[in-house]
Amino acid sequence: MVLGERLAVRYRSESGTPLISVTQVLTLAGRIDTTWFTPESALRGQIVHDLTEVFDRGDELIVPSGLEGYMDAYAEFLAIVKPVYSASELKVWNAALGLGGRIDRLCSSLFGMPGVLDFKTSDPAPWHGQQLSAYNVLRPTGARWACYLSKNGRYRLRAYNDPVDHQRFMYDLARTRGTVMADGDHWVAA
Repeated sequence: MVLGERLAVRYRSESGTPLISVTQVLTLAGRIDTTWFTPESALRGQIVHDLTEVFDRGDELIVPSGLEGYMDAYAEFLAIVKPVYSASELKVWNAALGLGGRIDRLCSSLFGMPGVLDFKTSDPAPWHGQQLSAYNVLRPTGARWACYLSKNGRYRLRAYNDPVDHQRFMYDLARTRGTVMADGDHWVAA
């Protein structure tokens, strides 16, 4: 983080203490290449996440033009894999670690095992395993999965089980300490 740059505080502990987010740690550590993230891709990802929740509730689904394929992929994923969700868009944090995040889906059963499931509207990236490992630190559940939804109506499911992901994330979290500090509602360079 460069001097003058500010990141929004997204999570707070129950006592109100600011918590750095999992993705902010990965970004500050240089694991996430933000040059490929456009406002349009971020909006697409958020809309698709919101639509999957609407779909799960069985509410009326109005899919914006151009996003139909992502929802077709999600419907196919549900029909084939049949995950059992215990929570959706679950905010999790660990005040001792100073860390917060949001799990897309907490599964009581994904292929018969509990786990964390994250949805992506992008291709797999090296940092995805570390992100899921961090969520597993915040809410220990077992298996770590990412479901890559594509605009062509297909999905890819990938298990992340490399134990080094956890070590890399914890190293990045430790490196982040001391480089940023909370200033009201923002993280700033320390």
